[in-house]
Amino acid sequence: MVKRALGNWVTGDNFWDREAELDLFIEYLSAGANLLLTAPRRIGKTSLMHEAAVRMGGEFICLEVDLQKAHSPADAIVALSVQTRPHLPIWNKTKRIFGELVVSVKQMVVY
Repeated sequence: MVKRALGNWVTGDNFWDREAELDLFIEYLSAGANLLLTAPRRIGKTSLMHEAAVRMGGEFICLEVDLQKAHSPADAIVALSVQTRPHLPIWNKTKRIFGELVVSVKQMVVY
């Protein structure tokens, strides 16, 4: 019997009927694709991401950044920074990307 899960993501036997999506998701990740999951609430985005991370044996870091409460770009950057900080390689890449973005915006403003 399948239990109905509310709150956190579902795993193991509670993760069902998403094999095609999961296989494709893992295929894209393994090929080096950058993926962004967007969908309404309670569709299973987080469960899909966590199940892929489990099945891939820790090959990737599963990082969830909830931007629902972000009311500005600055809020989004802070949320992303908070989630990436514990993972030094991702944190360094995030700082580099946003650093380059800030420099680009400053240059656009000057012209």
